[in-house]
Amino acid sequence: MTLEGEGVLAGTGVTLFNTARAWWGEGDEKIFVDGEAFPSFIGTGSEDYYGYAWSNPNVFTHPFLAQPVGEGASREGVAVNIRYRALDRIPFRSNLRFDMELWHWADTVIDYAPSACWYMKPGGRTNRGPEPERAARPVARTRRDIIPLKLHTGGMIEGEDVEVAVSRGHVSVQDGHKEAGWSGGKQLWWRDGRPGDVLTLTFGMARAGRYALTLGLTHANDYGIADIALNGRRLITAHDAFAERVETHAVQAGSVDLAQGENVLTMTLTGANPKAKKDSFMQGIDRLELVAQ
Repeated sequence: MTLEGEGVLAGTGVTLFNTARAWWGEGDEKIFVDGEAFPSFIGTGSEDYYGYAWSNPNVFTHPFLAQPVGEGASREGVAVNIRYRALDRIPFRSNLRFDMELWHWADTVIDYAPSACWYMKPGGRTNRGPEPERAARPVARTRRDIIPLKLHTGGMIEGEDVEVAVSRGHVSVQDGHKEAGWSGGKQLWWRDGRPGDVLTLTFGMARAGRYALTLGLTHANDYGIADIALNGRRLITAHDAFAERVETHAVQAGSVDLAQGENVLTMTLTGANPKAKKDSFMQGIDRLELVAQ
């Protein structure tokens, strides 16, 4: 944003729909005042500028700072950040330029709508004008409003690449644990669930058919037991993901019939191994392997 004239920058905000299970706000901000070559204000993270850090998803409201919606901090969903510069307003005599970088950890596309508030004396100009056509676009409410469901033809589907919903707990992409042998070095990680909770994974197929399904599932000493179903048909009863150390098992799920378009895999927590850490029922999905039959 560029302002030409004399005035005061009074506040900024951003509303976005995140489409990935990763942090969106690592961008730098730079504010140039009155034609200076180097910015008077420079920062290295949108979360710092808006008064928090570490991709905090929690709702908060403080004097001059707020996050009324934070669900989209590091997963699919909406996030809103607001900063009113009542005590740290930025006056300018001839011009002001505000650059806020969008820097996402994931290679993805999101809906992103920054805003700013300012006062200028009569005759002031800005490079931002009304955009009625863009403002009239439907508001994204799901990931698929922005990114269509990816259609696969078989082979390997990474757990971190499917659409996800969960009845309780948190789902994120986890890396590290080289000893686990995760494909691509990552897995889809579900934590803080309880018995009875359900993880829903949605993936697309380019054509209907019968496939042999193998699930790459993580096992560890704090992982739980779950029933696994596909398109409403139970495939595995009481799969126990306990192990003394972190490792990935290739679990044979048998022959499955897949529909063209959307297919839904569910994991329902049922309990935990007596040897597992108390009150921990985590699950990890590394991959789905599909071989046409």
